[in-house]
Amino acid sequence: MELLPDEHVILESDDKTFVLTNYKVEYYSKHFGGSRSVFIFLENVISVQITTKQYFYLLSVGLLFIGYATVLNVGIDIGKSSLESYVGFLIGVTFLALWFITRKKVILISSDAKSSKIELPIKNIDNFILQSVVKRILAAKLERMEKLIL
Repeated sequence: MELLPDEHVILESDDKTFVLTNYKVEYYSKHFGGSRSVFIFLENVISVQITTKQYFYLLSVGLLFIGYATVLNVGIDIGKSSLESYVGFLIGVTFLALWFITRKKVILISSDAKSSKIELPIKNIDNFILQSVVKRILAAKLERMEKLIL
């Protein structure tokens, strides 16, 4: 990583995928089929939040299938169930399991450009440390804004 003139690192992840400097926030990620690099200057950061990323369509489809299976099962004589209700219930449970498995906690750093955001994955990190990271980002932004104003 090459720094700009008068730039210094404030915070860096162990694997060097996340870097906070006195000028910008950088994030590098590799995934199947490609990679992504995001650079956001601190003056463009509009929010920093700790949140859970989840795919609500998986939850919705799962609940829809379970509801369908329940309604289908109620319409049949008590004590008898149809293959469709079992399949619907199984599909619904599968979608609910997928929703639960794909949920992940992230630090979300958003910029004033709607397309630029950093989703920093969080794995087994204490809440105190997470709060500290967020405070360091906000403190760096405040310091940067003060330098720009003066």
